[in-house]
Amino acid sequence: MDWERLLKNQLPILGEELGAEVEAGLKKHAIVGAIDGLNLSSEDNKETWNGIQKQHERQERREEQERQERREQEREQWKESLKVKQEETRRSIQCLRWSQVNSRIHAFEEGEDIESYLTSYENVGTDKGLDEDYWSIALLSVLPCDLMGRIGYLSEEEFNNYNEAKAALLRCFGVRVDRKQIEYKLTNAPLKNARWCAGTKTKPERGPRVSYSTKVNSERKWEIEKRERSEELERGLSLD
Repeated sequence: MDWERLLKNQLPILGEELGAEVEAGLKKHAIVGAIDGLNLSSEDNKETWNGIQKQHERQERREEQERQERREQEREQWKESLKVKQEETRRSIQCLRWSQVNSRIHAFEEGEDIESYLTSYENVGTDKGLDEDYWSIALLSVLPCDLMGRIGYLSEEEFNNYNEAKAALLRCFGVRVDRKQIEYKLTNAPLKNARWCAGTKTKPERGPRVSYSTKVNSERKWEIEKRERSEELERGLSLD
């Protein structure tokens, strides 16, 4: 084996692997002499060294993979922390905007009609273009504690969904809940007291002025007509 190709710090590793006594601080020729004293063939020495190199390469690959995994984990943690900061910023902005229009939202009083109150509450939020994702959180400032406690069974995810929170509040007052109707009203209700957008010549978008019951009846009528046309077509085909 060509010992000149090996560095001084590599020879002790090979010597220990082969079983030679290699003391710290030995010079290169002394280490080579200790290895030669084992009377091993050049092929054995070479095979052992190749095995050491392969093991070292595997170790380097593992370490590199671990470094990449740590970097990826740190990147994901950074992304997650950024999302949290963005959400906190968004909520603080929404909180400020809600506080600016809070004078238009009176606190819910005992004996008040919950449906009418929530409708007024939604109209203010919609008219001002406030983020619907924050509507549930803003309820905390206008509803009494005992009423909020009655919907405390909701999970955090459910409470943050305004449709879920509204349905739970309506059930507390014995109001029949139609989830599709709630979602339809929130999505399609026209804006009240809509103002022209500041600095533009366009008006805020308005939903269709169609009640939920009218929508449902129209869909049922359309389904009946569709079924009748299908039956007529089947009868015509059978006669042919």
